[in-house]
Amino acid sequence: MTDVVVIIPTRNEQTNVAKVVGDFRSCLPSARIYVYDNMSTDRTVEEARQAGATVRMVRTVGKGNVILQAFAELDGDVFIMVDGDDTYDAQVAPQLVSMVVGDGVDLVVAERVRATDSAPVRRGHESGNRAISLLVSRLFKTPGSDVLSGYRAMSRRFVKSFPGTATGFEIEVQMSAHAAIVAAATSSIRATYRERVQVGENKSKLRTFRDGFRILFSIFRSYRQFAPTRFFGTGALISFAAALSLYITIPDDVRGDAAPYSLLVAGLVLFSAGVILTALTRVQRQQLRLAYLQLSTINH
Repeated sequence: MTDVVVIIPTRNEQTNVAKVVGDFRSCLPSARIYVYDNMSTDRTVEEARQAGATVRMVRTVGKGNVILQAFAELDGDVFIMVDGDDTYDAQVAPQLVSMVVGDGVDLVVAERVRATDSAPVRRGHESGNRAISLLVSRLFKTPGSDVLSGYRAMSRRFVKSFPGTATGFEIEVQMSAHAAIVAAATSSIRATYRERVQVGENKSKLRTFRDGFRILFSIFRSYRQFAPTRFFGTGALISFAAALSLYITIPDDVRGDAAPYSLLVAGLVLFSAGVILTALTRVQRQQLRLAYLQLSTINH
């Protein structure tokens, strides 16, 4: 029998957590359901336990910290990660498991399709998600249009080879980057999604601008590791182009001699950094790929 583990990260989700646990228990009767609570100040823990989930505590605040602790502590054949806010459709969970077990996919993302009776989308969230997903797919050459979805299924070897460093909502971006680095098999399905009703304590923990900048920083940091030649080469080209532009368009008595040459030196430094880091990164990627391949997909 396939050992399925459902991980539900929560923080102040007393209104929703019992229903999420119940829905996944109904759709995956044999699954082990864990609620990883992140310092809730309401009755989330009590509600989760009464619903039949195993509750574990994470005292370092941040979704990334929660998921990384769960990945370190738990073992299984298939890992499902889903938010505890009752916005995702539990009924597609068996299909997610089937794609990992039957089709050999390492990462399946449930791409969100907003339900007709959903609450209004928070301003900036939908357009920001589309922009970030497009950026990630272009940079890392990965399929999918919803890289920030919090609902996904993963194989054991994907989870146990994932060297995540995220502390917050950038954890999903790092998963996509890791899949690209180790050449893991990825796929996606479409799943109904309902926006959270922003009332009282029942509010999203995602902060549009703060977390958006953190996610963007994580994207470029991961891309620097994934393709250092392109990352630093782009900076070098910009520096060379700026130096040439200064030299051609600005008169000698205004320009001075130092500015173009400083930009040329900066470009050479960036180019050299890209060449050196490419050699180092190639070794690191080979090590990650080998570690990923050596892991069993089955929890013995």
